[in-house]
Amino acid sequence: MTLVNEMGLLNPAFGKSQPMIEIRSGPHGTPGGADGTTISGLTLDSAEYQAGTTILDFANNTTLNDLNVEAATSNNHHNPDTFGIRVIAICNPSTFSTVHRVDNRIDNVTITGQGGDGNTELDLSCQLGTSVNNVEIVGNGMDIYNSQNITVNHATLVGEASIGTAFTWVINHSANVVLNDVTTVGSGGVIVQHRDDEPSSHITVENEVMQDLAAALIVGDVDGLLLENDRLAKLRIDPAQVATAITLRGTTVAGPVQCSHPALISHLSGLSCQEG
Repeated sequence: MTLVNEMGLLNPAFGKSQPMIEIRSGPHGTPGGADGTTISGLTLDSAEYQAGTTILDFANNTTLNDLNVEAATSNNHHNPDTFGIRVIAICNPSTFSTVHRVDNRIDNVTITGQGGDGNTELDLSCQLGTSVNNVEIVGNGMDIYNSQNITVNHATLVGEASIGTAFTWVINHSANVVLNDVTTVGSGGVIVQHRDDEPSSHITVENEVMQDLAAALIVGDVDGLLLENDRLAKLRIDPAQVATAITLRGTTVAGPVQCSHPALISHLSGLSCQEG
């Protein structure tokens, strides 16, 4: 079955794009509401009418599986704040009032998108224990923000050069994240710099294969990074505060490992830096 979201910029009846499906938890993020929702076996088209986010998931214990998502064009100026699938709680890592969502699953999902300027095709924000399995994403990749205990298994991430995709995957202010069996076409991924906040920690990237020899994995601020059995085109370590406890195990890098700010980099295992 195919569902088309007509509430978009290309429908003259609507001046503003709207989400196609919105899943909400209980009041103020408490358990209840649509927690436990499953959406399965559909093709969801937000592209035809340049509509809003295809699935906006604010709930807990949801399952999104066997889906084909056609996401809308979006950037900071055109159709802003539009994503393919966004699994999110509203949270702020610098306050004690942070609220996360727990135990959401995304399985066997294909997203073809046209996002840019941070509007990613798959956004996981403020999650605990969320898992992603068997996904294929074309467009502006996957973003993991302010989340813990996240696993991604078997992902193919294809950057779209025509929309200026920055990275195929991004990890930002997160801990205990495992990416396993990831193929990237386009930029190889980034762990974000943090000038005024805690670095990401305990990150594992296993069996990543970069198919673009001009691509790079860029490591910003991190405390504990294992790169195991990866085939990387380039690796650049570029912290604003600290990059420590980085281990390469069974990983090959086609060129030298480039290190910016070497005084901020320590406890390397299985690699050496070339300043640059």
